[in-house]
Amino acid sequence: LHEEQTPFQKIQLVDSERYGSMLLLDGVVQTTEKDEFVYHEMLTHVPMFAHENPRRVLIIGGGDGGILREVLRHPTVEQVTMVEIDEAVINFSRKHLPKINDGAFDDPRADIRIDDGAKYIKETKGWFDVAIVDSCDPIGPATVLFQKEFYGMVSDRLTDKGILVRQTGSTILQPEIQRDACKQLQPVFPWNAIYVFAVPTYIGG
Repeated sequence: LHEEQTPFQKIQLVDSERYGSMLLLDGVVQTTEKDEFVYHEMLTHVPMFAHENPRRVLIIGGGDGGILREVLRHPTVEQVTMVEIDEAVINFSRKHLPKINDGAFDDPRADIRIDDGAKYIKETKGWFDVAIVDSCDPIGPATVLFQKEFYGMVSDRLTDKGILVRQTGSTILQPEIQRDACKQLQPVFPWNAIYVFAVPTYIGG
């Protein structure tokens, strides 16, 4: 239905019979109207409910606005800083996927930054209770978000009881990604664990 090339990636909107509108980046499905709630709710609410009082939240990526929508459901939240490198994804999602972001971009608690996530976290002086890394696959502009140095910088910006969550992939079909994630995070964070949820349109469900 729509296609454009940004300075960072190719964006496509596809209409599907079973999943409704689908967002693709560089040919890879990122989210769909039918099953987006599984990913966005599980990536958001597990860390948000695990924290006793999440007031300031950081989202790296998340240009479709689904994570932002779910974070804003928590009444303790005072500010959400969302850092998206590609403004075109936000504009695309506002226009073509309004059901997914549900007006979240216009919430007064939302601080939307168009910037490189790693650059932002290196330069910011802000503190966060929860950090959610909602990135695409570790290729192209997202590569830096899968490196140990990046997570060290995120850890430095978290409060004492701060929580980080990131997506990693299929534990069955991409076990090497899980191993790499553990190797990156274990030296940085004192406690780590993997939790699993099934998103039908992602590899291995």
